[in-house]
Amino acid sequence: MAGVDYMIAGSLSGCSFVCVRPLKLLAAALTTYQIGLAIVFLLAVTGLDGVNAVCTDMRACIGLVIGLGLCGTGLAYLAYCYVVVVHLHLP
Repeated sequence: MAGVDYMIAGSLSGCSFVCVRPLKLLAAALTTYQIGLAIVFLLAVTGLDGVNAVCTDMRACIGLVIGLGLCGTGLAYLAYCYVVVVHLHLP
């Protein structure tokens, strides 16, 4: 439950607005940079024991990568950056 609380607090804090607009990057570029850096940081602190068990079933592996990775996180974050950069016209 503590992890859920941290995610909710982070999303409500508005801290990401600071780094989205001043860089004047395309939403797709910003998304790629931030998710790429998140992967690097997660690999540094996350144990990889048993990670191969996920890909023993090819349907589960494809669903994980496409469903959660691209459609879930990727498109949602891209939409978020697009809304912040284009529609809110933050200075």
